[in-house]
Order: sequence, then C-alpha cells, then structure tokens
Amino acid sequence: PRLPDPWASNIRLEVVCTIAAMWTNCLQVGISQPMFCDDDSISPFYRAPPSAGADQQAEESRVRTVQSIFKTLKPDLRPIKEQITHMHHPVVDCLPFPSLRRNVLVGTAAAVFDEDEMCEDLLDGLICWGRAGGSGVSRRDLNAATGHAPSHAGAPWDSRSWQAKPWFLRKYWALLGGEDGELVRQSEWWRSVRGEEEDIWASA
Repeated sequence: PRLPDPWASNIRLEVVCTIAAMWTNCLQVGISQPMFCDDDSISPFYRAPPSAGADQQAEESRVRTVQSIFKTLKPDLRPIKEQITHMHHPVVDCLPFPSLRRNVLVGTAAAVFDEDEMCEDLLDGLICWGRAGGSGVSRRDLNAATGHAPSHAGAPWDSRSWQAKPWFLRKYWALLGGEDGELVRQSEWWRSVRGEEEDIWASA
C-alpha cells in the first residue's frame, strides 16, 4: 500500500492563495492597492469614446491601440475588447480568464448577477495551484496533492494554474462560458490529475 505523504497536510489555505494570486495579477496589470480597494476605481484598460456618436471603425481603432499598449502583458491578462469599451472596476482585470471577463462585463451591463456576491464567491470558490508573492502552494505541496506539478504551476497570470470548486462551476456556469470556458476546462483537468471523477452536477 502507498504510504501517506507528510507533505500532503501542509498545503496552504486556499483563500490566502487566491487573494495573493489575484494581487500578483493586479501588480502585473499595474493596479495599485488604492485602485483595487476603491469601489469607484475605473480599469486602466477602459477608454471612453471620444464622442457619443463615435462609429464602429473608431471603436475598433481605439481597441487596437490599447491592446498594442498592453501587448507585453502575460497572454491571459491582455485586455479584450470589452475591457476597453465597457467601464468597469479593476478587479475584473486580474482574472486570467478572457471568456469570464467578457461575460462578466456583458452580464454586469445587463444586471444578470450580483457583483458583490460574485466577488465573495471568487475568494471561496477558486484555487490557484501555485505561488503568489511567496504565498500559496509550493511545488512540493502540489506534487503531494496532485502527484504532478506542471511547469506553469506557480503562475497566477496563467489560467492553467487555476481550478474552481464544483459549486462555483454550477453557480456561474454560463458566465464561465460553459464547457468551453477556460476555467471550466482547467478545473476538469486538475480533477483528472488527482483521479477525481466527480460529476459536478451530481449534488446540484
């Protein structure tokens, strides 16, 4: 029989890892602590249209310009069109899931979910398998928990480092992009690595 690994009991608290990981992404994007904590802060990616009657061509040009400015960011943190054209809080920008960011911004405009509730759920429902500012799960801990430490582990700006808990996937399935969403796919991958075959809808 396989002996228990003493490292398996030393995995850090998930919520600490999540906060630290999101803060690391904020620093990557250039979001300061005052910006992050102020409810009235506006994303550094957002660009208001020059006039109320700006046409689609002008909007596309504005989007390309901003994306060019931020092209050195890690791929999963680079701004998508909606981040540039929709006014929003910087907290959205630290999520390394483009499809989730897009759906959140469109959903916010349509008022289809509670923003404050989702912010709380993000802290409880997400796990970042890696380090963030010295916190989180070390590679040795990760090996103990999963039996495998992929090369991207420890990079909060890489969507492949993240997993969502089953209840979070069920609750925000549409916002996550369904089975094609980055976070949904990665969550399934992490479960498979650990040999978990849980049907996330079984306890729905």
